[in-house]
Amino acid sequence: VTPRIFPMSYARSSLRWGHTSCVKSITVIGDHVYTGCWDFLVKKWDSRSGACLLTFVGHRQDIIGITAHGCYLFSCGDYC
Repeated sequence: VTPRIFPMSYARSSLRWGHTSCVKSITVIGDHVYTGCWDFLVKKWDSRSGACLLTFVGHRQDIIGITAHGCYLFSCGDYC
């Protein structure tokens, strides 16, 4: 398992559509839901509207865990 740390400002706001594979991890922070997926992406969603707000890129394998602390989003990929 390889962790990555993303500053919240690291997201690409232009990628605002859904995942293309199975969601394997989810965390809720306030009014936002963060999902990690087998498509190598972490996404930030508006919990009220369901809209995808941001997409975090950088993993080369499936996302298997995500959490946040302060202004950082932590994710880990399955690099076995």
